[in-house]
Amino acid sequence: MTKTYRKEEIGGEDLSQMGSICAWDGCEEQFQGDMPPDWRWMLVYWDPRPAADQTVAEVSLGQFCDRDAALCPKHKDELEASLKDIGRWAKEPAGRA
Repeated sequence: MTKTYRKEEIGGEDLSQMGSICAWDGCEEQFQGDMPPDWRWMLVYWDPRPAADQTVAEVSLGQFCDRDAALCPKHKDELEASLKDIGRWAKEPAGRA
């Protein structure tokens, strides 16, 4: 099936009113406006080291960003359950140095 996309520039006010759809294949969940607290942004990019000196916007608009997408609560949990345990406390935010 052919997909068609439209590219256009929008202002900051319009951007704040936009929503997003879950990036999980086959999922139709979506939100409008600000992201609900149980959803997650997923940013997948390449850099030889974590991009600690860049903003999320700089990373997501960069040449090596593979995916900048949202995951609904169900698929956020499904993705997390399929990844290796890296020693973070479950459901706790990452600490800051």
